[in-house]
This record gives sequence, structure tokens and C-alpha cells, in this order.
Amino acid sequence: MCFTNNAEYGTYAIVAWPTALHEENALKFMPVDEAVDAFYPRESIDAETLSKFMDDIGARLDAEKDEYYLRKGLSAKSCRLMCEMLVDAGDPELVKVSTEDGVREEDLGDSSMEMALQIVDGWDSGAVQDSLLKMAVEDAEALNREELCSSKAVGLLLKWTIRSSDKVVINMVANMFNEIDPSLLGPVIAKSLPLWGDIEKVGELAAIVTKRTQWLTDQIELLDKPFSWEMPDAKFPDNPKVQEFLRGPDTTMKVTKAVQKFKSFQDANKYAAKWTREGQVNASFKMEASSTNANAVVTLTKTRTWFVECQRKLQAYTKELNQLKEHCGGDTGGGDKKRPRLG
Repeated sequence: MCFTNNAEYGTYAIVAWPTALHEENALKFMPVDEAVDAFYPRESIDAETLSKFMDDIGARLDAEKDEYYLRKGLSAKSCRLMCEMLVDAGDPELVKVSTEDGVREEDLGDSSMEMALQIVDGWDSGAVQDSLLKMAVEDAEALNREELCSSKAVGLLLKWTIRSSDKVVINMVANMFNEIDPSLLGPVIAKSLPLWGDIEKVGELAAIVTKRTQWLTDQIELLDKPFSWEMPDAKFPDNPKVQEFLRGPDTTMKVTKAVQKFKSFQDANKYAAKWTREGQVNASFKMEASSTNANAVVTLTKTRTWFVECQRKLQAYTKELNQLKEHCGGDTGGGDKKRPRLG
């Protein structure tokens, strides 16, 4: 490549090969993920061909270890494509080898669980499916609970746990979700809502719905209140008098030197800017600095934003509770004794 005063010139090479050699040459000359993309469109893939391709991919990855001898992995997309091809090939031994040696070699977190569950979802029942489900459950246990609840695969995890006859798997998953704060369980239930139609079949997992239902009921009771300027859970850690004002019925407050001392108008202005930006915890307000006779004050005025947000949550929680009532037939218990009811 060369440059002149007004232009830039470069030299490029165009490489072409016969279509029949595309897969082979893609693996030789293109990035590994693109080689997977090139191999994936085959209409049918037998186990022997897929096994050789996976060996070749592994060899490429081994050859491209970095200076610390760390083996690079496939992208999440390529791993998903490989899982689909494994399901199509239909060879239990190949699935077992690939998941033990390939999928679990890299720390893929949520992706590892998702890939195992994708194969479970496309596989006929049997030892391979059971083994992969256990692997997915172990991956799920390794995730932090917020990651688990927001995972795209959490619906599949619950689907196949409910269908499993393995008590160890069922108890592991039930214990996992029973430890989770019910405020986090919304996405879990949303992604698995059809599963709760027959509450008798979900056994120990029924506690997930029971916990969420009770939490929703409690939140609705707290939020279903007429408008008031009182913000009872407001937090203002910098000044207890301001916090007391936010929790009370008054709408405005002047933060004078008796409440907070300001060195100058600029100091008061910085204070107002900071706490308008950072101090909106279970409250909503605006702050404005002013100065009279060299005395700087901050005027704090409540706004309706907090109440409006509470009403938005109230509507969302009510809708979710009604959906649970509809899908669970008004029942959220897993047994006949002391069964809690919805509504």
C-alpha cells in the first residue's frame, strides 16, 4: 500500500476455488468460525463426516494456541451450529465425545448450558439425553443466580427437568431456584409459562410459582395505594432530615445551613446536581440552588415520577399474577395438602 498527497492506493488479491473444495479450503485458509459457517449448510451430515470435521476443527484450534498456550474456542454461534449438526447426525457416542472434550473445555458459562440443552431438546430419550441434562444442570449451578434467571435457556432447563425421572436432577434444580430471591423469578416463569398448566406434574418445582405468586401479591398490596406525596421507603443517605422530609407529606423543603452547610453558591449547586443525579432511591425530586445575602440554600421539590413508576409496576405485577392464575388454574401448590391458592 502506498500514499500520495491526495490519494491512497492498495494492492489486494482475489482468491477463488471450486465450490466442491469450499469446505476443505475454508478450514485451511479462513477463520475457524467461518469454516463452521461453510460446513453447516449441508442438507445431511453423517456421523463419520461430522466426526472428521470436528477433529479438524480441534486440530486448527490446537495449532492456534496463543503465547500462553491457551486454546481458543469457537464463538457461541458456531457452538450452536455444531450442536444442531450433532442432533442431525444422530450418533450418541459422537455427542458424548464432543460434549466431554469440546463444549466443556472452554468456560462458556450460560452458552455451555444453552448448547447442552439444545441437544437435549432435539434428541430422543435415552442415556445421552440424561447425561446432557445433568451437564446442563451442573453448568446452571455454576452461574450466578441473576445470570441463570436471565438466561435464554432457562425455559428449556425447566422443561426437561419437569420431564426427567432423575430425582437428583429434579432436586438440584428445585433447590437452585428455591434459593433465588422471588423478585428475580419473573423472567424464569415468563420463559416457562406453558409448563405450569398442569401443576400436579411439576412436583417440587411448584415452589417456584408459589414463591413468585406470594411476592407478587405482597408487592401489589404495597403499591395499590391512592396518590400521596409521602414516599415511605425513600432513602437519602447524606442527610437524615432530607430523608425524613421525603417520607413525609410536605412537597417542598429548603435545605438551609441548619440542615446542611454550603461554603458558597457553587458548593450548593454541586450538591443539588449530585443528589438530583444520584439520590433518587425510592423517591423522585428535583433540587435547585440559590443564594440570598451570601447564604446559599438548596430547594428540594418532590415530583410525581416515583408514584407513576409505582403505578407502572402495579400494572405489570397485576398482569403477571393474572397470567399465573390463568395458566395454573388458580393453584400454585405441588401436593394435595396445605395447597396455596391463587386469588
